[in-house]
Amino acid sequence: MKRTALLGGVLVTFALGPVPARADAMCAKTEKAIAAWFRGVDAVGREGVEVMAKCMFNGPNDKAINALAPKIKKAFTPPALDASADRCVKAGDPVGIAETVGHSAGQRLGLAWGVCATKAKAHANKRAKEGASVETIKKEVGELAQAWMQALLQ
Repeated sequence: MKRTALLGGVLVTFALGPVPARADAMCAKTEKAIAAWFRGVDAVGREGVEVMAKCMFNGPNDKAINALAPKIKKAFTPPALDASADRCVKAGDPVGIAETVGHSAGQRLGLAWGVCATKAKAHANKRAKEGASVETIKKEVGELAQAWMQALLQ
């Protein structure tokens, strides 16, 4: 074997050797960040359920809803990832999974807003006096809750 071919083989092996280790470390960091993000979004959704349960039996509580707002903003802020982090994904659709986790938490938080916000109660009472159906009122309060969430996340 010629010396240049051997040297070339060693250089190629040396050059490629560290790449998988770096990629593995980057992927481990990415996996940890994404898992923590998903847990944070789910945790704020669970907190919304707790707040909602209290409001169900104690009445609307704007202070409790307002206390959730900064937690929601923080939880729904995705982590900063390496530009090539998408190559770490081995299965599933990360965007679809993130949307599902966020949607689930968002539904729980929207319910909390609908039960706890005095604005929601006032709207429901006004529409009930106007003769709106329960289904219509639920839909409208749901739309108000979505607007509240969207305003927080902008």
